[in-house]
Amino acid sequence: MEQGICVNPTCPTAANATPVDRYPGPGEYCPDCGELLEPFVEVAPPFAGLSPLEALERLETVGPPSPPPPFRRRSARPYALASAVVVLATGVTGGALHQAAIGQPNGDALRVCRSSISQRLSRDVVSAYRTASGRRIPSVEFGREGRCDVRFSVVSGDDANTAAVVGRDGIVVVVNPQNPMTQLTMQQLRRVLTGEIADWSQLGASPGPIGAVVPEDGSDEAGVLAKQLLFGVPLGRNVRRVTSTADVVALVAGTQGRQLIGIAAFSGAVPAKVISLTPGKPPSVVSIGEGRYPLAVAIGVEAAGAAPPPEATNLVRYARSDVARAIVVQDGLVPSKGY
Repeated sequence: MEQGICVNPTCPTAANATPVDRYPGPGEYCPDCGELLEPFVEVAPPFAGLSPLEALERLETVGPPSPPPPFRRRSARPYALASAVVVLATGVTGGALHQAAIGQPNGDALRVCRSSISQRLSRDVVSAYRTASGRRIPSVEFGREGRCDVRFSVVSGDDANTAAVVGRDGIVVVVNPQNPMTQLTMQQLRRVLTGEIADWSQLGASPGPIGAVVPEDGSDEAGVLAKQLLFGVPLGRNVRRVTSTADVVALVAGTQGRQLIGIAAFSGAVPAKVISLTPGKPPSVVSIGEGRYPLAVAIGVEAAGAAPPPEATNLVRYARSDVARAIVVQDGLVPSKGY
């Protein structure tokens, strides 16, 4: 396997010059600090095999070494941004970002709508696009409702297999890392969320009240539950609603979370413990990417409105490009075209 080396001077892996395995996707980043790994090339010592006299003569010939260039800190998304610059310079994207189409700001903000699961992806794609374009573009406003120029959203049915899909995620069940539970059936989860099962002893565990935590109404997570699990049955009174997956995970994985069951997006489930949901494949990048996990979802991006502005069209093209795939992976999602 190819190896890489970290060049971040504050990282212990870089300080020890320790090569690590380097592979596409998450393996391109240092496991300690997250810095993009540089390819590791083992170079033989310059005077290997020479006698002391020959080495001295060689040293006098080549002179003193040049000082190394100053270290430049990479951005938080080095792979996505560096790739974007290279692709744009060589024209590999097929002219997705024509300079003539980018133009100058017209004074109107570009309105980007996003749902709960696509929130981070939309922010990171917009940031990378603005850097990659190299030109001033209109200011960007984010929201969930109202006028939209570009829409990031969870799609289902026939729309989940179109070119508009840029990534995939799953709605998963999470418990505290100290909880011994490893799986639930779909029926058991439904009964927990409706309040029919309210004690851990009903699931074969030690007695104690079950607390359920789910993201708020209007979120992607709540929408998937209502459509694919609850089928119109309301949540029970033991269910606590919080703002987001991040809030669910913080509660479940915390010191007071051993009696909790949470519903979260797979991309944001760490450090909680993800358990299997049967029947069906356990949640993983493979089962979610292939759509075989029962609560898998697809994330699409499209220009909205009858006549979207050129900037919206360019942003959508960028979001669907191979360059933006690195951003999808970085945000914990499964890219639509694989790693």
